[in-house]
Amino acid sequence: MAYAKGKKKGAREHVGRVPEMGAIPVRRGSAVPADKLFREWRKDPKYVAAYNRLDDAFALAAAMMKARTDVGFTQRQLAKRMRTTPAVIAGLESGWVNPSTRTLQRVAEATGMRLRISFEAASS
Repeated sequence: MAYAKGKKKGAREHVGRVPEMGAIPVRRGSAVPADKLFREWRKDPKYVAAYNRLDDAFALAAAMMKARTDVGFTQRQLAKRMRTTPAVIAGLESGWVNPSTRTLQRVAEATGMRLRISFEAASS
């Protein structure tokens, strides 16, 4: 992650990166609602195309996050039950990590759930 000097002395801006898009400056220390960023990003056709290509990865990440939150675990609690680190859980839930079936099974066991994988007909 890169930081660029801001207008005020000592102020900095965090420069976030979105796949296939340029930098998105966010004032360091300030919270920007995710839905506001998402609405802005959805206006960019490159972002929409990249997002749609990652739909399955995000669906899997969302399913893992739902499994964790349904049982009331934090990322730290799930990590402890899986004997891993919260950073690993964050990576899995980000959608940018492609988990193995063994890892998915470990998530299921740690949350007291059963893993079920299925195949569906491809949409035309």
